[in-house]
Amino acid sequence: MSPTAQNELLAKLPVAELEAEFEKFVEPVTKGLSEQRLKTVVRLAVRGISGAYAAGDHADSALSGAHAAGCVGGEQTLLRALRH
Repeated sequence: MSPTAQNELLAKLPVAELEAEFEKFVEPVTKGLSEQRLKTVVRLAVRGISGAYAAGDHADSALSGAHAAGCVGGEQTLLRALRH
């Protein structure tokens, strides 16, 4: 699929609805955490796991920081989340 076709397809996704469903999904875990940075780490980890699974990488370690961070903006995103 060409990048233009991918961008057009992605632009049609209901991002707000997907984000709301994602927050409902992780809420049972994040509501018990007192620190915001831990909540952020949980969100990054779940996004990494689901992103790796959707990409067909379930044989790899989906719990690795690289997977979780890669879904949101690279390793530095996860490192910043851990420091705050």
